[in-house]
Parts: sequence; structure tokens; C-alpha cells
Amino acid sequence: MHHFLRLPGLKKLTLLPLLALLPLLASAAPAPIPYFSEPAVSPDRQELAFVSGGDIWTVPVAGGEARLLVAHPATESRPLYAPDGRSLAFVSTRTGNGDIYVLTFDTGELRRVTFDDAPDQLDNWSADGKGCITPPPAATSRA
Repeated sequence: MHHFLRLPGLKKLTLLPLLALLPLLASAAPAPIPYFSEPAVSPDRQELAFVSGGDIWTVPVAGGEARLLVAHPATESRPLYAPDGRSLAFVSTRTGNGDIYVLTFDTGELRRVTFDDAPDQLDNWSADGKGCITPPPAATSRA
């Protein structure tokens, strides 16, 4: 049995083919919207590191295609270029809480620099670029 819709000025229009398309239209999920957070500009102002999807990406400041720099099933955050631009520090939950890691661009070496039980916070690099600055541990009071 065909169902027809009568519209003024149009001949019979069958709805059966249109109804067959409804499941396809209903199942089409909207594309996820990417997010970009925690941007850091390189010291030479040529590159931008940012977090998307829990990974660290880079892109030229002038624009262009983003490049995946650090990927891991854990969450990476707070990218921060060294003053000389030769390495990038970031926080990762790959060992549990949130430790600071440093990636050296020339060699690709990745090293863990903190080993705390509590999550670490990455604030800055030292002026000489040899270390990362983190806030002091919270003072505990004794009763």
C-alpha cells in the first residue's frame, strides 16, 4: 500500500521512499567538535603547543596543519617551552597522579622529572632553563 501526500500544484508524491531514509538521518551523529586548550608559544614565537584530546599538539603560529607531538592513553596537559626552545615540559597522568615530564626536541628523549604522590603543578621554567618551577608543597599544620 502506498501513501500519498497531496500538495496543491503538485502531482502525487509518494512518501514511502522518504520514510525509508528516516533511519539513516536519525542515526547520523553530529561530528565531534575539537577543542584546543592550554596554549603555549615557543620562545621564538614561531610555534604554538596546545592540548587537544588529552594529547599535546603543535602548529605554526602563522597557521597550517597541526602535528601530534605527545600522545599517550593518559592525559597530557600544561605544555611549556623551555626558554631556549629546545625542550617542552608538560604534566602527564601516565604514572597515576600527575608528574612533570620533559621532552627534548633534538633527541626525542622523554624523561620524568617529578616523582610525587600528589599531582604536580607546572608553573614555569627556571631562568637558566635547567629546571621547572613548581609551587612549594602545601604547608601542613600540626595540632
